[in-house]
Amino acid sequence: MKKTAIILMIITLLSKILGLVRETTLAYFFPTNSAVANAFLVSQVLPVTIISLFAAGIYTSFIPIYNRIVKKEGREQGDIFTSNINNIMVIIILVFIVILEIFAPFVVKIFAPGFTGYTRILTIRFMRLMFISMIVSIMACVFRGYLNANNHFLVQNLQGFIMNFFIILALVISNTYNNDLIVGIGLLLGNIIQYVPFAIMTKRKKFKYHKVLDFFDENVKMIFLLSIPIVFGVAVNQINVMVDKSIASTVAKNGIPILNYASRLIEFVSGIVIANISIIVYPELSKSYIDNDMNKMKEGVVKAMSMICFFVFPATIGLMILSAPVTKLLFFRGAFTLNDVSLTSTCMFFYAIGLIGLATRDIISKTFYAMNDTKTPTVNSTIMVIINIIGNIVLSRIFGIVGLAMATTIASLIGAYTITRRLRRKIGSFKNLKNLFVDIFKMLLSSIIMGILTFACFKISSIKFSGNISLILSIVVAGVTYFGLLFILKVGELVEIIEFYKNRKKSKRI
Repeated sequence: MKKTAIILMIITLLSKILGLVRETTLAYFFPTNSAVANAFLVSQVLPVTIISLFAAGIYTSFIPIYNRIVKKEGREQGDIFTSNINNIMVIIILVFIVILEIFAPFVVKIFAPGFTGYTRILTIRFMRLMFISMIVSIMACVFRGYLNANNHFLVQNLQGFIMNFFIILALVISNTYNNDLIVGIGLLLGNIIQYVPFAIMTKRKKFKYHKVLDFFDENVKMIFLLSIPIVFGVAVNQINVMVDKSIASTVAKNGIPILNYASRLIEFVSGIVIANISIIVYPELSKSYIDNDMNKMKEGVVKAMSMICFFVFPATIGLMILSAPVTKLLFFRGAFTLNDVSLTSTCMFFYAIGLIGLATRDIISKTFYAMNDTKTPTVNSTIMVIINIIGNIVLSRIFGIVGLAMATTIASLIGAYTITRRLRRKIGSFKNLKNLFVDIFKMLLSSIIMGILTFACFKISSIKFSGNISLILSIVVAGVTYFGLLFILKVGELVEIIEFYKNRKKSKRI
């Protein structure tokens, strides 16, 4: 698991870097309060929301059902089941596209009530283009589940490269020719062409497509029954995002872009570490449950949490301490002002605190899904959203845009705590956790010491060097300090990684 996770993290890191290039390109050419910046961000909300709803429901319920079918009936029946689900989802999404194309103006009015004039018109145009791309996005969701169930995890990480390339190209061309619509066309092409790797890899996996359309198949009924609570939970979370953006658009004119830039850097860490570990562990948890091996399932959860802490602790401390210089390095150019830097870095600081809550909740939720319990994570999500919305309303009046980030973090930490308690009640206590807690303590201690030394390094180096050079030096110091301390303290995760690569070198020599 560790080897695959590290490979996925490297690929995702490169993809996320290109994503940051996309964000810096947008910030460079278009001010945070411009029509293009706002239309670019808001136009993606509903299409991404709908796809996220279906993706979460279909992908999460697909894997355990597919594994059961293959184990009992063989791969061919698994291919028939996959084809049927794909065909059904394409038909459903086509109906959505027709309806949404007609009512696009009303949708924009709901999601961005503060938009008027040209900003509103451009958002409608971008959104209508994005609706078209939903058909290939939903197909990618189905085959993502198929590939993951067959222990292939790399293709989905290539999506970001393709999509971001076309978007960056569109931003540059749009600015060169002063044609804002080109940005929307770039969004459309990027989202459509990113499906190509899925088609190639499913063919290599010898997937056989079947012309089947059976809405009443028992497995289809099961997948939709399991999906309902998941979709509801994701819907609640997406409504939460929309509420954030809606309140942000009224709190400040540049509120939506500021929150977007701040959350992007948090998503950078989340996408690299949390998502990849979760993707790998979920099929294994599902297989353990099907085999009725609860001890193996518990062991998988413990290993996943250990890996999460290994990466998330230093990332959290680092983002909190270096939020301002990181924001300045990435975005402070062109139309992005010093005031934007201040607001974005402060929001990032509070978002970072909630990273461990997001990570914990994601792994524990996957454990419930593997046991075909989709209700518990949904209830947990609903509670989190209620807390977040209340926090948004209260804290935004006190702290402005920053209050929205604070509310999100508070909700994620509470959600992680409550769902973890619920898991212990469901499957019992975990045995032999002493080594895990000792390693987690060592990781946290190493991260704190790393943070102190990194902060000191940045302050001292800033006297002689520019802010960007000081930041780079500080990041190097952070990395050397953290891994050096882990090595000295003999943290299990690092020891296993070192031993893995030592054994790999020995095998190559032999």
